[in-house]
Amino acid sequence: MARSRNTDVPASLAGYYYQLLLAAKELSRLLIIEGVQDHDGVGIEKGADIRVFFGNGTSIEAKFYSNKHFTRNHTSIRHTIYNFYLDFMKQDPAGLPTRKYVYSTNVPLHPDDHSFFDSWPRSGTGHESIYATYIRDCIVQESVLSDGRSKENYKTFKAGLADQDLKEWQYVEKLLHHLQHCPSDYAKYGYSATHEQLERFLKHIQFHFSAKWVPKCETISSIISDIQASLQAYNSSLQPTDCRQIALHLVDALFATTVKTDFPYVRIRHAKEIIAHHKEHLRNYLLEEKLKEAMEAIEEEIEMLEDFLAHHYKGTRGAEILETFLQFIELFYEELEQSEKTIDEFIQTYCLSQHGNTVKNVTSLFRPMSILSVYMNLNAKEVKLAGLPGIENFKFDGWESLCLKDASGCYHRDQVIRKFIVHSLDQAAKIDARKPIVLHTPHRPCALEKKALEGIVMNITQVEENERYFHLYSSLTYRCTFCLREQDSDSCMLEDVLHFVKGVCS
Repeated sequence: MARSRNTDVPASLAGYYYQLLLAAKELSRLLIIEGVQDHDGVGIEKGADIRVFFGNGTSIEAKFYSNKHFTRNHTSIRHTIYNFYLDFMKQDPAGLPTRKYVYSTNVPLHPDDHSFFDSWPRSGTGHESIYATYIRDCIVQESVLSDGRSKENYKTFKAGLADQDLKEWQYVEKLLHHLQHCPSDYAKYGYSATHEQLERFLKHIQFHFSAKWVPKCETISSIISDIQASLQAYNSSLQPTDCRQIALHLVDALFATTVKTDFPYVRIRHAKEIIAHHKEHLRNYLLEEKLKEAMEAIEEEIEMLEDFLAHHYKGTRGAEILETFLQFIELFYEELEQSEKTIDEFIQTYCLSQHGNTVKNVTSLFRPMSILSVYMNLNAKEVKLAGLPGIENFKFDGWESLCLKDASGCYHRDQVIRKFIVHSLDQAAKIDARKPIVLHTPHRPCALEKKALEGIVMNITQVEENERYFHLYSSLTYRCTFCLREQDSDSCMLEDVLHFVKGVCS
């Protein structure tokens, strides 16, 4: 099955790093703007927003993809407009100053849509009706997917149609066609702005597309060059190597705002301190080599899966497997952004090994979980990685939560069990014996006979409270990912997935 990827992981570390670099670019730009105060600055908000705390404020959504071009109807643009609209509708009725909303991406526009965005109404161009319809349709298409009331109204609308055997996009088209003739119904599907509010909203949106398609590394290099130019304009004595170091220090400081709730943004005063003492400054979170390694690991994982789907897989669900895998990676970095843990600490929650763990240890777990999700028709968008009880760290909506651990470094099934017991003994009180332990390994520890399992547990738990530990670890349900491996046909994978679900290793 040949398939070319038309979108990178929106929140992969590559995209996340891109977002942080854009924020650092805005921060360095503030240094040379007249009238900026020391308490002004830049922060990163949930939902991929970069917020500039200066004047009326600016909200930037940074998107990083491998697409050769975007059309006006790309989901990334539509979803960003929806996010901007939600923020605007909180600000405007309260009489707060309207922010500047900026959509920034490394992807160029399709030639057919250049004139559409070039003519965007920023000061009244006489074309507002075209853009009003575009904005309303973007809001509706996103609302019926995410807003509870809009989803229910959309469900009712579909139920009232004569044709009940349409694809989802056809239902949406029928709804948009209906709204063009009954604009008073827009409020039922998430859009409620007045004409005056819409005019204000339109005039405050900007789109920054790349002039041409460029590789990721070149895009990131160009942002760093912009940061260097601003830093040297602020302090002409700074050398390129100094600017590179300062850029990474700024990225680290911005990342800290996403894991520390008491520092919502990086102030200009802090940026100036970093520049003044950059040779002694220590980065606490993001190290250049760690970022580079993680970005490359993500790319390698995606390329390996794509290669398998293109050259070895003969089934019909390859696109779903790939998209599900990408969604899991996106979720991982969203959780990382919101977590108070460092990257290493977050990775450790998915690994049995105490040393040398990387992002790849975690993303390799998502391959079998993608297969489970697709063949059991589980919703990949409703997965939880955090906030789960005990030692569980992965949960599908409507499915039991799992303790998912990478055990790929183990040499034998007995060793896998021993490693898990040693790894989790200090958390034994948190283990729910009813929840399965899923170990990423080809050694099939789930095939161990009860007597052999009890022997392993006895040898490991000969410590105080031995009896309690023995009963706990002997009664746990151990599963492996052997039955969730990639195979060349749908029938083979489905058969093994059912073995996994039933707890009978193939």
